[in-house]
Amino acid sequence: MSEIVLRSPTTREGARILFENVDLRAAPGACLALTGPDAGARRALLRVAAGLSTATQGKVLLGDRDVTDLEPADRGFAYIPAQGGLYPHLTVRASAGMALHARRLPKAETARLVEEAAAAAGASALLDTLPERLSAEECFRASLARALAGGPEALLLDEPFARVEPAARIVLRTDLMTLAAARGLAVIVSTDDFDDAAATGDRVAVLADGRVVQEGAPADLHERPATRLVASLGAEPANFLEVLCAGGLAVLGGALVRAPAGTGTAVAGVRPQDLRLAPRDGTVELAGRVLRAEAAGGCTRLLVESAGRKLRARFAGSFACRSGDAVRLCLDPHRLLWFSAGAEGAALEAPCEAPAAVA
Repeated sequence: MSEIVLRSPTTREGARILFENVDLRAAPGACLALTGPDAGARRALLRVAAGLSTATQGKVLLGDRDVTDLEPADRGFAYIPAQGGLYPHLTVRASAGMALHARRLPKAETARLVEEAAAAAGASALLDTLPERLSAEECFRASLARALAGGPEALLLDEPFARVEPAARIVLRTDLMTLAAARGLAVIVSTDDFDDAAATGDRVAVLADGRVVQEGAPADLHERPATRLVASLGAEPANFLEVLCAGGLAVLGGALVRAPAGTGTAVAGVRPQDLRLAPRDGTVELAGRVLRAEAAGGCTRLLVESAGRKLRARFAGSFACRSGDAVRLCLDPHRLLWFSAGAEGAALEAPCEAPAAVA
């Protein structure tokens, strides 16, 4: 069982920096999920780890081995690109056995290793199938079987869930991480989808403009996003409200609330699930009208226009309303996320208390 360590690798493409001074780790049996808007940096980082591209500087370690200068086949990684890792003219069985044949293993041992890898990847029924007949989920499982057959110490996966149907995606994520934990494999996954990253990764790293914006447990990124970018990721991004602050106070929805210290414009963020329809003591009310209402999956989602801003809200259960209906959204000031109003949108230290609303 070996840990993946990326020690400050930097890669340039001409004058352009793809990524710079990235320090990340993936523990044995655990997953590090890379996400964020910089898909090029994420893909380049995986290729550098796999040995398919060269870093301008920095190190790649697997366990106690420095593999930076080793050939891809000698590193101990299995890399599955976004398009899968199968030969189009070969069956899954033949593709999975290619690397083993190159190592001149006996046919019986090759067959055994391929069968075991296919069983572990949930691809046993696919072994005699050509790639063109596979669904997106089946293609990934078959590619995973090919990767596992070679006995890797770690997996590098580029967009493994991108074309998989939502229901199958949930099962695939669970199966992948169960497999990694059982075998003690360190895994790095790159995905455009923050929700996939949060569901798969024991830790998540958000990359933007070639650097790591934030890295931590998924719950930390949700509760304490380092920037507005991080708070805006996922299927239900935070709503952002610009407010004027002075003396540690701001007016929001006609209520006086505690705000970060300083004077000037700040941005208050509120998650859709932190908005309510029933007022409670100490909550702030935002009057608005419904632009769209959706009821699905045991919850109701609203798009509401309030003071010229569009807010997304999600409530458990059903709520009967139509476009044009007047509503009053309520929020707990303690649940606000605070950010600077600048381009970077860095998180600001949250105030400790919130006073009651004033008329």
